[in-house]
Parts: sequence; structure tokens; C-alpha cells
Amino acid sequence: MLRVPELGAILAEAGLAPRWQGEIDRMLQARSEYMAVEKKLDELHRAAGAKRVVLPEELRLRLESAERAVGEAIDGFSRPMEGVDRPGKLIGQLRSLSGLLHELAAGANDGYGYDLDLVHQHLAWALLDAARWAGKNFRD
Repeated sequence: MLRVPELGAILAEAGLAPRWQGEIDRMLQARSEYMAVEKKLDELHRAAGAKRVVLPEELRLRLESAERAVGEAIDGFSRPMEGVDRPGKLIGQLRSLSGLLHELAAGANDGYGYDLDLVHQHLAWALLDAARWAGKNFRD
């Protein structure tokens, strides 16, 4: 059996905790919110073909919650701090993720499922960018 550490532990080990714990928590919260609805969202997208999806209220609210959490992370990482560069790549990935979550909550559907995969891709790149940024002593 292969045991993989929790994302939060990996990011803490990279040097992001405790200074950026709130922002990391918001990113992980967004991931959790999305993963809670991903399967149902995929089913709705497949059933709709390439048409817009009318989301049940619970799914829409979870996606909006994920979008808010990403926005809070962006705000935190954007705060000016002495001796710290603004993490441009990280913030860019989070902005893309936020926009995508917003579109999905509004019923957007690309008809292929790629839009759902992009949520994970933007989040994964954001987490990688966060670890790289920490590894460079918060220099971008």
C-alpha cells in the first residue's frame, strides 16, 4: 500500500505554514467543495450534451462556496508584505480557477467534460506554484 501525505501536510512542509495557512486552507476548502459535487456535476453535463446545465440548488451553492474560498485565497496572497513577492503565477492560476467555478455554477458546459478536468488542473498548478514560491523564499 502506498500512503500519500495530505495536501496540507505537503504544503506545510514546503514552508507555507503557518504564514499562509489561511490561504492554503481556503484552497483546500475549494477543492473539497468541488470534489463533493464533481460526480453529480459530471452526470448532469453528460446528460445535457453540449447544452447549458440547470444545476440543483445544492450543487450551485457548493460551487459558489468554492469560488468564494478561492477569492479569499487570492485576496490573502495579494496582500503586500515586506520581504515577500506577490506570487503572480499562483494568483493567476487561482483567478482562472475562480472564473471556471463561476461559469460552472452558472451552468456552463463544454460538452466534453474538459471544463470539469480544468478545475483540478488549475488547482494542481496553483498548489505547485505555492510550493515553488515558498521554496524560493517567497520570491516570484
